[in-house]
Amino acid sequence: MQHGQIFMEWKRFLSGSAVEDTVPPMILDSWTRCVNAGVPAEPPSINLWRVSDDELTRRLHDNRELVEITRRHLGLISAILEPIKHAAYFVDRDGIVLESCGNVPDLSHDFGLLPGYDCSEHTIGTNGAGTALVAGRPVAVTGAEHFMRYLHDRASTAAPVHDGAGAIIGAIVVTTSATDAARDRLNIIAQLATMIEQESSSVASSNERIRRLQDRCARLEAGVTHCSWTAGAFKGHEPSCRELVDLLPTAVYVCDAGGVIIHYNRRAAQLWGREPRCGDPAERFSGATRLYLPDGSLLSHSRAPIAEVLRTGIPQQNHELIVERPDGSRIFVLANPIPIKDKDGHVTGALNCLLDITELKHAEETLRQSEARTRAILNHTLDAVIGMDEQGAVAYWNPRAEAIFGWTCHESVGRRLSELIIPPRYRERHQRGLRHFLDTGHGPFLNQRIETTALNRDGKEFPVELILTALRENGSYTFYAFIEDITDRKEAEDQLQQSIKQLRMLSRRIQEVKEEEQTRLAREIHDQLGVQMTILKLDLAGMSDVLSDPDVRTAATALHRKIDSMNTTLDQTIAIVQRVAADLRPRMLDDLDLLAAIEWEADRFKSRTGIHVHVITETDTPQLDSELTTALFRICQEALTNVARHAQATHVIIRIGETLGQILLEIEDDGRGIPAEKLTDRTSLGLLGMRERTELSGGEFHVTGNHDKGTIITVRMPTARAQHDAATQTL
Repeated sequence: MQHGQIFMEWKRFLSGSAVEDTVPPMILDSWTRCVNAGVPAEPPSINLWRVSDDELTRRLHDNRELVEITRRHLGLISAILEPIKHAAYFVDRDGIVLESCGNVPDLSHDFGLLPGYDCSEHTIGTNGAGTALVAGRPVAVTGAEHFMRYLHDRASTAAPVHDGAGAIIGAIVVTTSATDAARDRLNIIAQLATMIEQESSSVASSNERIRRLQDRCARLEAGVTHCSWTAGAFKGHEPSCRELVDLLPTAVYVCDAGGVIIHYNRRAAQLWGREPRCGDPAERFSGATRLYLPDGSLLSHSRAPIAEVLRTGIPQQNHELIVERPDGSRIFVLANPIPIKDKDGHVTGALNCLLDITELKHAEETLRQSEARTRAILNHTLDAVIGMDEQGAVAYWNPRAEAIFGWTCHESVGRRLSELIIPPRYRERHQRGLRHFLDTGHGPFLNQRIETTALNRDGKEFPVELILTALRENGSYTFYAFIEDITDRKEAEDQLQQSIKQLRMLSRRIQEVKEEEQTRLAREIHDQLGVQMTILKLDLAGMSDVLSDPDVRTAATALHRKIDSMNTTLDQTIAIVQRVAADLRPRMLDDLDLLAAIEWEADRFKSRTGIHVHVITETDTPQLDSELTTALFRICQEALTNVARHAQATHVIIRIGETLGQILLEIEDDGRGIPAEKLTDRTSLGLLGMRERTELSGGEFHVTGNHDKGTIITVRMPTARAQHDAATQTL
C-alpha cells in the first residue's frame, strides 16, 4: 500500500467508515500475561530510564535508514491525527524510542515518549510498544491496561516491524485518549508497519547489491591487474576464469580488444533476454538488442561504456543504461566496465559487470509520483504552505502563499522567513523558539492552532491562523506552516459584534421611545382629556342646580346654555382622542394609502415647525402591503423629525415614485447637511432605525450630505408584486 492509500485509509477511519482487509485485533489480557511472565504490569511508580546520548547516537546510526523511513510515515500519521490529541513513536527491538511526534508535548515528556527513553515492559510496565515487541503482532492496549494507575484514560495501538528474515526490529505506536481509540485503527497501524518493512527491505537489498557489486568489481579489477591477462592468458586460465564468472550472481561478460563478446554468465543472458554466440564478430560490446541512455535516447553499441574503456583503458563505474530485450521489455542497469591489460599495459579486452536496478528505479518513480501528488495537493490547498529549514530559510512556498503574502516562490526560497512574513516585534521570539527546539527537540507551539498576525509584501499586518509541524528529513529538520488568512473571518466577527452592539442600543432606544410615548400619552390624557371630563362633570352638576330652580322659564334658559357648553366640551374631547389616535397610527394608512398619509404628515409637520414641505408624487397608487406601507411612513416620520431637530432647514422636498418593481422614497432638505462622521457613526440611532426598517423589508437605504447644502435620504423597497414574483422564483 502506497502513501496515498494509507492516507485515504486513515481518512476513512477518522470519518467512521469501515476499513478494508481488517486485521483481527489482538486485545491482550496484559495483566494476566505480565504476571505470568514475571513482568510488572502495574509498577509502583513510573521511573523513566533513558540511554546515554552516545548510546542513542549509536542506535540512530545503526538504524538510520529505518528511522528515516519511519519518520516520514509517523509524520503522515501525525498530520492526519492533528485534530485529536495523540503521540506517535517508533522503538527499536529493545524498546528504546528512536523517533516520536505528536501534539501533546507534556504527555511525551512526562511518560518518556521521546528519543532515548526505554518503553519496554521491563522498565515501565504494560504499554503498546513493549506489548507489540513481546507479542510479535499488532496489538491494542486499552486504558485499563496501559499505565493502569497513571494513564488510565489513554489507549495505544501498536504493530511490530520485521526485517527481511522475519525478525522483529522495532515497533510503531499511536497513543490517543480512550475516547478517540477504535479497533479499526489496528488495521491501519499493521498496514503501515508492512509498508515500513517493505521499504526498509527494498533499501537494504539495494544497498547490499551495490556494496557487493562494488566489492566484486574491485576484486575483479585487482585480479585482472595482478594476472595481466592477455587473450592468450585468458585462454590459458579459461576454466578457472569461466568458473569464477559463472558463479557470480551479477551479470558479467568479457570482450576482447575489438569488443567481441568471448564469454558471459547465465545472469547476463537472463538480463539480455537472449544468448549471443561467443566469438561472433556481430556480437560486440553488449548482448542487448538495443541500449538507451537514461533520458530515453538511443545509444549505439559502439558508444557503450565498455567501448569507451576499450578505447581509453580507463575503468568506469555506475553508468546508468537501459537495456532492451527482444520482447521489447526494458531493464535499468548500472554498468561497471574495467579494462584487461597485458604485461606491457596494453588493453587486450574488458570485463563488464551489470547491476539490475529496475526495482530500485520503479521504487524511485513511485516515490517521485507520490511526492508529485503530495506537492500537487499542497499547491492547490486553500491554505498557504511554507517550509523552513533549520537556518530559518524558506525551503518551500506554495502558490497560495504567493497570493496571501505577495512574494513569489522564486523570490522567497532561500531567504530568511522572518524577513518576509514575521512582524519585527515577533522576530526575536521566533529565533529563540527555533534555537530552543533545535537544542531540546521540544516546541510548545508545534501542532497547535495559533492565531497571530503576519506581514505581507506591502508591510501590512493581517490576522492569520496557523499550524506548525516539524519533520526530520535527511538528518535535519524541516518546519512546515499551514497558514490561513482569517482577515475576512475577523472582520465578520467584528461586524457581528458591532451588529449586536447596535441592536442592543436600538433596543434600548426603542424602550426609551416607548416610555417617552407612553409618558406623552399619559400627560395628554391627564392634562387635556382629564380637564374636559372635569368640565363635563361640572356642567352636569350645574344642570342639577338648574333643574331645582322653581322658575321654569329661567331654568330652561340656563339648561340650554349648559347643554351647548357640554356639546362644545365633547367636540373638543373627540378632537383630542382623534389626535392621540392619529399620533399612534394615522387612519389614512388603513383607509386611504401611503401617499395620503405622507401628505397628511407633511401638513402636520409644517403646522408644528413652520418648515415648508413639498410632496412630489410620481406614481398613482403603489402596490404595497401593510408592512411596507407602515415602514415607509415611519421612515418618513423619522426623517422629518431629524430635519426638525438637526438640519436647521427652511424647505423639505418629499418624492415618491415607482420604477422597475421598486417604490422610491426620497426626503431632501436645504439645511446644514449631515456631517460625514455621522454617516458611519453606529450610535446615530435615528439613522440606524431607518436602516433597520428598510433592510428588514428587503430594501436599500442611502444617506448623502453636503455641508450647508442639505441632506438627501433615499429608500428603495420592492413592491408587493416584486416580492411575490421573487418568492415564486425561489420556490
